Amino acid sequence: MTSPAQRPAYFVLVSPAYGGAEKRFFDIFRAMRRTGADVKMIAPSSLAERLLADHPDQPELAGALVSIPMASWSPLSFVRLFRQLLKSIPRGASFHYPMNCLWPLHLGRGDAVSMSVTNCINVPGPKAANRSAKWSWASFFFVRRVDVLSPHILSRMTAYRAAPKMSLTPGGTFI
Repeated sequence: MTSPAQRPAYFVLVSPAYGGAEKRFFDIFRAMRRTGADVKMIAPSSLAERLLADHPDQPELAGALVSIPMASWSPLSFVRLFRQLLKSIPRGASFHYPMNCLWPLHLGRGDAVSMSVTNCINVPGPKAANRSAKWSWASFFFVRRVDVLSPHILSRMTAYRAAPKMSLTPGGTFI
């Protein structure tokens, strides 16, 4: 297995939306690329096209943005196409999911998987009101690190068994 410093690294945007979280993580991706980090971003084609269109002054990003071709958005189609793409990525790579962590696809691959909790309203948990918060909670058991955007949400999860994996998003980007 490769050391963490040698692992290929990927951000995976499992979303067709062009909202705050997507823009924020694209900015992080751009900043990391500027500092020489060998990181790539994986996104559905519709989102990848919009992200690149907003930064025509940085055509070099196109080579580091892996676009999953999709005529229209479907979560199940994205999972199927991403699973196919994973077969071409060396095992033991690092993956960070800003939202909608697809940890089951990494089982048995030896990948380092981390995730973010960007929802600032719903606390992830087994009895959460929405399905996304329940999925986030289940994901905690299968990822190495959990980045939490909201200080309030993080404070509500300090008693969780996965709490030692959690940290507040650095940089004070919470509004």
